[in-house]
Amino acid sequence: MSFFLFLISLVGVQSTILAQETPLEVHPVYPMNQKEEVKGYFQLAVNPDEQQTVKVKLVNKTVESLNVRIEPSNGYTNPEGGMLYEKELNSEDASLLREASEAKNFFKVKESITLEPQQTLEIPIEIIVPSRANGTFLGAVKFVVEGNKENEKKTKRGEANFVLKTEIAHAMAIQLDIGELPPPEFTLGDAGFNQIIGKVYITMINQAQRIQEAIEGTYLLQNEQGEIVSEGEFGPFKMAPTTRIRFPFAMGTKPLREGTYRLAVTMNVNGKEIIEEKDIIIGSKALEEFAERSSSTTVAVQGNGMPGWGWALIGGLVAVIIFFLFGIFRSLQKKT
Repeated sequence: MSFFLFLISLVGVQSTILAQETPLEVHPVYPMNQKEEVKGYFQLAVNPDEQQTVKVKLVNKTVESLNVRIEPSNGYTNPEGGMLYEKELNSEDASLLREASEAKNFFKVKESITLEPQQTLEIPIEIIVPSRANGTFLGAVKFVVEGNKENEKKTKRGEANFVLKTEIAHAMAIQLDIGELPPPEFTLGDAGFNQIIGKVYITMINQAQRIQEAIEGTYLLQNEQGEIVSEGEFGPFKMAPTTRIRFPFAMGTKPLREGTYRLAVTMNVNGKEIIEEKDIIIGSKALEEFAERSSSTTVAVQGNGMPGWGWALIGGLVAVIIFFLFGIFRSLQKKT
């Protein structure tokens, strides 16, 4: 009986870890020019060549000091839809169209701070609006809690070559609405096969200096024989101003083979119907590269930041402990 109680306690350890609060709370302190119905982030009506300081309240929820790194970031569109905030993002799957749209250059902050145990502190963010800016600019200030270096595990010879580090990032989005919004400019671009994730994609482009709302539609992928390989709906989601993404479509259960495929996409954006049909050639080299990548060991972040190999490591450790204790249990039975 005690053996099974011990197993229950092991399960309880993982549940406790998942239930723990984040060490840092981040709250906006809304100024007078905040859009009234918007909560959780800043949406400010500002003018060109204007300066304003807003504040963010940080709360250390732990009994230890927290080192917090502060990073102004640009607003990108996540390749699968929605917003993404990064200091720099050099990717074929997501990019900014114009350097002038880099909102990180509008924000001035301290590089880092240290929060004492249980301390609450208001951090100023100075916003400097360019003189020729017009439209909507989207960015964020990220507050990154750095892990304790003493707890980092360095590799030894013969072990996997990585160092376990922990970081928790909170992105405080800042949307600046300057003057009148320009008209929407949404277009579709080229289509292809992404051999890294094994999905077909179509390029979506928001050329306007405004957030593109309500992107949604249907898609159909057929092979050379006219057989349906995959079909479905996507969206709705938004795109950040002046951004480009390669939007991947969910694939069906049929395996992709070398050949030419026809992708048909139907959308309704800004009250206008968009119908696109693209031929996609998938070669043997692209399929082989995807097969090699999918069969190799990958590190994927799940949930609130625990890597996939982290859960695998925990599972393996629990299995070893169970096997060891079961052996002891069996030996005690033989003695009795």
